[in-house]
Amino acid sequence: MEAAGYPDIVQHTAEHALIEMALGRTMKFVHSEDVGATLDFTLALLLSHQSDADRSLEAFLKRRFKP
Repeated sequence: MEAAGYPDIVQHTAEHALIEMALGRTMKFVHSEDVGATLDFTLALLLSHQSDADRSLEAFLKRRFKP
């Protein structure tokens, strides 16, 4: 993203950090009663990121490196 000059790199990488944190928490709660809610939150976060931020990155890269 940096090499391509992606303008939303700060927000995008911040979302990746949030997802990584959520996945880390999920792993800690795998054996607890809160696992369902934690997995639901993590999945919603990941799906939201993929449908919004990753699609924006994809569109940018296609425009940037259009043959």
